[in-house]
Amino acid sequence: MRKYLITILAIISLSALISGCSSTPDVQQTSAVNGTGFIQIIADPDDATVILDDVFLGKASDYSGKERAIKLDSTKHKLELKKDGHYSYFREIVISSGDTTVINVTLNKK
Repeated sequence: MRKYLITILAIISLSALISGCSSTPDVQQTSAVNGTGFIQIIADPDDATVILDDVFLGKASDYSGKERAIKLDSTKHKLELKKDGHYSYFREIVISSGDTTVINVTLNKK
């Protein structure tokens, strides 16, 4: 009877240990849920400066073609386009997983 009781306690302990290990998601699972999308920027003038989430990326023409779209996490991002002598463009964008968001903007002269 004692061996039987010890065996049952060992099985219960092992089951609790295994179920506890599987309840914590890892980073890969979280990333798969959040996913990624793309942003394509078409700007006039095409040499406008692109700033995304407060990071300088270069000129708008660098990201104008579909093959040059920027890959981003699917979440909110801050986009700014600016050029001397023109009014700046500010926009908060939400990237959807698997989608390409196309930004087509003309910066007006001051």
